[in-house]
Amino acid sequence: MAEPLTKIIFLLVGLINFLPVMGVMGPSTLSALYGVDVAEDAALTLLMQHRAMLFGIVGGFILLAAFRPTLRTPAMVLGYLSMLGFIVLYLGSGSPDALTNIFWTDVAACVLFAVPPLMARLKRDPA
Repeated sequence: MAEPLTKIIFLLVGLINFLPVMGVMGPSTLSALYGVDVAEDAALTLLMQHRAMLFGIVGGFILLAAFRPTLRTPAMVLGYLSMLGFIVLYLGSGSPDALTNIFWTDVAACVLFAVPPLMARLKRDPA
């Protein structure tokens, strides 16, 4: 039961991290994803598109790890660094309303990512 659930968790967290890759398509897609208008600033648009590309890389690696157990630990570290980094930045920035859904999505993904190590621990130490 643990392996199928672990795979599902990695697929879910991977998709959460991968979906923002659509932002590379341009300002209108970025605005739809984040509720923030970036069209007026070419530099901001470029930075947000690069951010989208990086999410594609992180999410893609997590998705790959769903099928390659040897990659799961580095994928979890990378995912946690990305998601917890955003959570800390969000909380430190005054918690902008436009990004609240992203904050809670990252919190939920972090909680999901805690399940496989907990299951492994319980399997080793059934008490």
